[in-house]
Amino acid sequence: MHRPIAALFALASSTLPVLAQPDARPGDPVVRYDNHRIVTITPRNPRDLLTLDALGIEHMGCEIRRDQPADFRVPPDRFDALVASDIPFTVTVQNLQAVIDAESARLLAPRPRTASWFDDYKNLAAVEAYMAELAALRPDLVTLFDIGHSIEGRPIRAMRIANDAADLGRCKPAMLLNATQHAREWITVMNAMYVADQLVRLEGSDAYVTNLLAGADFIIVPVANPDGYVHTWTTERFWRKNRRPNAGGSFGVDNNRNWGHMWGVPGLGWAAGSDDPESSIYWGTGPFSEPETQALRDLVLARPEIKGHNDIHSYGQLILWSWGWSPLPTAHQAQLAATGEAMRLAIRAVHGRNYQPGPIYSTIYAVSGSSVDWFYQEQKVLSMSYELRGGSFNPPPNDILPCARETFPATCIQAEAMIARHQFLSDWNRDCIHDILDILDFIADLDAQDPRADLSPDGIVDILDFLTFIELFADER
Repeated sequence: MHRPIAALFALASSTLPVLAQPDARPGDPVVRYDNHRIVTITPRNPRDLLTLDALGIEHMGCEIRRDQPADFRVPPDRFDALVASDIPFTVTVQNLQAVIDAESARLLAPRPRTASWFDDYKNLAAVEAYMAELAALRPDLVTLFDIGHSIEGRPIRAMRIANDAADLGRCKPAMLLNATQHAREWITVMNAMYVADQLVRLEGSDAYVTNLLAGADFIIVPVANPDGYVHTWTTERFWRKNRRPNAGGSFGVDNNRNWGHMWGVPGLGWAAGSDDPESSIYWGTGPFSEPETQALRDLVLARPEIKGHNDIHSYGQLILWSWGWSPLPTAHQAQLAATGEAMRLAIRAVHGRNYQPGPIYSTIYAVSGSSVDWFYQEQKVLSMSYELRGGSFNPPPNDILPCARETFPATCIQAEAMIARHQFLSDWNRDCIHDILDILDFIADLDAQDPRADLSPDGIVDILDFLTFIELFADER
């Protein structure tokens, strides 16, 4: 759907009282939503969706299903047309700008000294400062590094949390978490940072976390789209894309339609992606055209130990896996479903929330060029995605900690599944890569009757061990 950018910027210069976005600077053209309504509509058929699209009424959620309620934003100059369309609706928010103003006022207010870092949302500077604080707290555990730069030159910062003292005599698998591919999904930043916080603070004192970090490393990229995230704090609260200047004067590429597996597939559906630069789901000029997706891709290519991945999104209470582009099951559907179900039960055990697990295509909608499909197909990674709790893209701050606490054990369960699946047993030279050198080194140890080569294990180093090794190697285990 097309966002009426020009009309929204015109509102910014109106004579209405303006409460800027919390990080707005003097002169910033703050996009306002005065008298924009949020309405709930239950689409009855595809014609309803086409009508809404033609009217310029934007969907404000993560899925639309026939006979299921969904939220839409209606600009004031489109409301009469919606009424005339005879599509039934219910107004749930009379003035969206009032909601945004209340959020901005809260974020600009002084915080009590006793406030937890997770009591409210944090801008990019605060996130990076807290990453540095965690690194200073446990320099033996945390390493900060940049994985690349955004289109506007901002560093994309990551933290590696690794108990390198836990020498397993082999490569450890690593779990990658990234948030805010979509800039407006602020709760995802807090969710990723909570995982980092708990791993850092509990390692060494909590047996479960200590054992988890003995078996796996974590790499966390809390703000994968820093330009878009900053833009939501300074200019437009519901901005989704990055800040790529496009031909024709529009801005932004949807980073989660820009990945290299099944990029740019037409005809998959309303949310799969678009070749229209003004669309909020514009997939860019080509696969990996964006520096933000390139940075995450290059991180994985440089670190073959990454065998788990979760792309954190909001909202909808979902646990998702491949495929996004096809209704067909993957070759690992049974294993993915078992992991998803275990994660669902772990989430429900905390606060009773029920997250629906399933493949992206059938659980939410078709997606072309998604990160999850690329990680799964191209890198053989256990890749999943959350759609977190909340009934909007700006859930109240009292959702932050409950959401983080309920998904943390599920994230740990995904890491456990990764550890069980990717133990690097056939990575014989311990370089985190399965290649011909591992086979040659194993054969040499087999010939030398090295006891390590007794993989059967039956106390004898023989051809059975070689067959076991080849089976493990073929499965990259």
